[in-house]
Formats: sequence, structure tokens, C-alpha cells
Amino acid sequence: MKKNYQNLKINSELINYIFSNHNLSNVRIIYDTKYNGGSFSTDRPFTEACNCDFINGYPHFLVDRDIVINEINNFINDKPLYNTDIVLRYGDTHPHKPIPNLAQTRNLYINEILRRMLTTSKSLENIYLIGDISISNINYICNQLNIDKADMFFKNILNNIKISDIEFSDLFNKNNKIAISSISKLLNNLSLSYPKFILESSLYHNQELYNFVHNGIICEDGLKKNGEIKYSLQELMYALNFNANNKTFISLIGSNQSMHVMNVYKIIENNNLNLDYNFFSYGICKNGKERDYTKWDDFLQSQLATKLNNMNITTESFLRLLYCGSSNIKELDFNNFVNFNNIFKKYNNINMSRNIKNKITSNVNTNLLNKMSLVNYYIDLSIRMGEQHIFFDYLNSIAIDYIHNNSLSNKDYELFNEFLKKSLDKLNLLDINYEEKVVKCKRKF
Repeated sequence: MKKNYQNLKINSELINYIFSNHNLSNVRIIYDTKYNGGSFSTDRPFTEACNCDFINGYPHFLVDRDIVINEINNFINDKPLYNTDIVLRYGDTHPHKPIPNLAQTRNLYINEILRRMLTTSKSLENIYLIGDISISNINYICNQLNIDKADMFFKNILNNIKISDIEFSDLFNKNNKIAISSISKLLNNLSLSYPKFILESSLYHNQELYNFVHNGIICEDGLKKNGEIKYSLQELMYALNFNANNKTFISLIGSNQSMHVMNVYKIIENNNLNLDYNFFSYGICKNGKERDYTKWDDFLQSQLATKLNNMNITTESFLRLLYCGSSNIKELDFNNFVNFNNIFKKYNNINMSRNIKNKITSNVNTNLLNKMSLVNYYIDLSIRMGEQHIFFDYLNSIAIDYIHNNSLSNKDYELFNEFLKKSLDKLNLLDINYEEKVVKCKRKF
């Protein structure tokens, strides 16, 4: 999925130093232990680099320990990675069916990881949009009241005209409150943070903007044949309502909406709209249509018992690990957990590295510390690539390195532990308890 991130510039002492001091551009930074006992390098040959040694066209260079340690400490202490206003959004839940189904929990957990990764010196808004203006939602309310005025009410809301029918207005507002309450309860059960809930209908209070969008930009009424609002109108009304101070927008969407997204980008480009608008896409999940989250536990626990050798793990913990370690371009099937074993193995490596006793040494494990110093770089890369598993895999590689050579000075060992703790927190995995390679949590469902 296309991502611009025009305003999202990484604020990293290490990365800024590497790119400026070694004249690098448009390459990925890696740490390579194959040559000279270990050195920083790039993912492809780059002969324009300077202040370095070259091996087969690849630049190799070292970084002072002070810069390395500062970078790790900056990460541990949550020094902002960006200096821009950020708006992170998931939503468009309809009030008449507010609880996302099991498959849609992927959005919620990815949103949580992104919220934790995105640290900025300015504002970070996490928005959950309630799609109360949907014609299907308005039809639902009219059917409850046994009236045939859905089209009229829809147009009234769209044009910010007060609805005189008190019964409809009361039920409309009541359903919105119930929807927010139901979603909040679900988020609490899943140990997820609360976003800022925004009613989509409130966006159309700005009629000047609405007229500008559907007359001046979309050049049509912005409605589908079935009466629903077109995706492009929805997105632009949302983005332009919140657009200020060169904000960076990140919206979570399913990969099956790619054509809609490309149309939005085309409209933004054709109309020279100053929007740093980005879509973070994920693959769909199969066999997860159940909306009653009280039933998810029985279903998934039954699947885990028969397909993963009676793995002792709660539904919540399973979902956290599944989404964290999976590629977002990949479809997931709740009837097929074959790939979860590999994710769980990586998670156990990370846990093992936290429990293996350190062999205190006066020597400096330079390679491990240098790899750890790339932490902010891998967080930024995960965000830009739309793949949180990149950071999960990076953390697994750090854990394996320590398992193979668990010798650090006391000071560096303390740094390593704080590093792991903060990294797991970024991935929303810190409070998952484990024992002898088996995750054990108090059942919530």
C-alpha cells in the first residue's frame, strides 16, 4: 500500500550521524558480523559512501560507543522519535452492530502497537470513528420506530439540518452512546487503550467543507447507488476536518480496500491537497465472523487444544502474539494456526534471553550493543513498511545473539534488560506471563 509520510522524519542521533557522516541515502542500515569482527553496513552496495571501508562495494564503518549507548538510552527513555502532529485512526464501526467481529480484532491490536511505537514531541491523536451516518444504521433505527423516513433523515444529517422527529433523534443519540460503551468494554477486555471516539455525523457539521469536498473535489454527490457515502467522500471529510499544522495521518484499513485507497490518493494529487495521508493495510482474517467476544475464548481454545498440542495460552495472549508476529500482507485463518508455532518460538527466545543468567565480564559485547542501537531505526522501518513484525523479528535476533553469548558487564546487562522490557512494551507483549516456554495468563473470557 502506498505510504507518503511526507512529514514523518526520524529524530535519531545514531541514524542522523550515520547518514550524514558516511554520505548515505536511499539504503537500509544493517549491522554485519561477517567481516572485521562486526561493523555497520548497508543492505546493498553503495560506492558513494565516505569515511568507511568497502567490501564488494558495501560500505563498512563503526560508530563511537557514546553514540551507541545514547541511542539505546533515548529509546528506553521514550525520547520522541518524531517532531510532527500525528493522527492514528481506526474505525467506521456502525452503531447498530458496534462490536467488531473476531477477524476485525486484527485492526485493534495493530492500532495498539502503532500507538505505542509512534512517539512524537507534538500531539498524537488516536481516533476511533463511529459510522453513525451510514444509511444502514439510519434504516435500522427507522425500522425500530416503524417509520419510512430513512432517506430524508440521512440527507438531513448529511446537510447538517436539524431533525424534528424527537423519537428518531433520541434513539439515534442513544444508539451512539451504547455503541461507544460496548466498544469501550471490548477494548477493556482485550487490554487495549481507549481512543478518542468521533461520531462521523459530527464531521458534517462543517457544511462549508462538505460543499467544498463533494462539489469542488469529487464533482459528484459523493453517494453510491445504494445511498451509502462513497469511500472518497468519507476519507476526505475526515482528513480535512482534522488537517492542521502539517499533521501526518495514518488510517488502518483492510487490504481488500486498495482500489478505494488509490482513488483517494488520486483525488488528493489531482486537487493539490496538502495532506500527508497514509494507509496502513493488513490482510483479512478468515473464519472469524463471530461478534460475541464471550464466544471467542471457547472457539479459539478448542482450536489451540487440537492444533497446537494443548498450548496453555489465553485467547487475548494468543491474539496479541499472532498479530504482532504476522506479516500484514498475509491473510490469517482462524482454522489454521500452522504459522503460529514459529511466532511462539520467537517469543520464547525473547523470554529466554530475559531469564538466562548473565556471565559477568569486563569485556564489552560490542556486536550486541551495536545491534541494539538500531532499535529506533527498526521501529521507524516497521511503521514505514506497515509491518510491525519487522520489529518483532529484530527483537528475536537480539535475543538469539544474547542467548549465544550471554556475557555482559553489569552496567550493559542492566541496559539490555531495560531494552528488552521497553521493546516488549512497544509490541504490547510486556504483560504476557510465561513459564517454562508456556504462556500462562488468568483467563479473561
